[in-house]
Amino acid sequence: MDKTPHIYLLLGPEIGQKTEFIRQLYKQVYTADPSVEQYKFYPYDSHISDIINIIQTPGLFQAKRFLHLSNVEDFDAPQMEQLIHVCGSLSPDVWVIMSSNLTQPAKIHRKLESIVPEKNKRIFWEMFENRKHEWIHAFFQKENLHITPEAVDRLLSLVENNTQELGIACEALAGYFHKKDVISEDDVSQFIVHSREESVYSLFSYIVSSDLGAACESLNSLALSSEGVGVQTLTRLLWQFRRLMRFKELMQEGTALEAAARQSMILGKHQIDLYKKAAQKFSIEALREILEHFTEYDTILRSNYPKNMQKTIIETFLISLCDPGKHKTAKQPS
Repeated sequence: MDKTPHIYLLLGPEIGQKTEFIRQLYKQVYTADPSVEQYKFYPYDSHISDIINIIQTPGLFQAKRFLHLSNVEDFDAPQMEQLIHVCGSLSPDVWVIMSSNLTQPAKIHRKLESIVPEKNKRIFWEMFENRKHEWIHAFFQKENLHITPEAVDRLLSLVENNTQELGIACEALAGYFHKKDVISEDDVSQFIVHSREESVYSLFSYIVSSDLGAACESLNSLALSSEGVGVQTLTRLLWQFRRLMRFKELMQEGTALEAAARQSMILGKHQIDLYKKAAQKFSIEALREILEHFTEYDTILRSNYPKNMQKTIIETFLISLCDPGKHKTAKQPS
């Protein structure tokens, strides 16, 4: 009988594969005992005492507990010390899965490695660019559809490049164009341009243009959608700024414009023009400051603010992003 403690450390940016690993692990536990209790916690909306209480105390009718602690890097040092202490003597009836989009355990907590069995540590790396193309083509083949290479490039330019987000977009596209033999670049543009992902991309374009009015109108449109606005909106906007940071860094290293765009998954003349404009607007120092502010606002949104206040909080952030005097003007990229 395997007596290895059921504690896992799952790292890396590939959210889709990581999510699937957790799903399969839970499925195994559930198959053995359907009464298992499942929990998911984030550092910002959870009390450490509640997490520890669930780890240590079985329920009235369910002995087994399956806990997923997401964004584990954001637990502060005292909280992590308590988690490490309680997980150091974990009951066989408890599974604790700690996950992070980071790739370096040392940046999370040095002592964490000592309590996680080596075989329970995994890093889920982002797929290479050619594998993303293969993944998308394979997806549509299963749906008896064909997607052109240009359409794949367009899709990758508009959707966050992990298999979870790509899967959501591909399922929506396949459902919408199920009667077509071939999905073209224009089909992707027409569909995604009016989708939530493109709306966040449009929001980014208004920020680059310092058009606060249009940015707020775009946010209002998002708020009226089925999902509303909140942490997910901030996360998708953050991806645009991370891509801009990558593009800006490559440009500063002397990479040619087209090559820098290609390596940053900025595809098509419209996107290249937009990101070139953004690179002119924001300096590296300003982008670093903005990325730090994303973390701060993410923390705020994950706190106890009511849902109806989250749009107002994001609007406050938009004011600072759109203010042309807030950030240093960058040198023109060549």
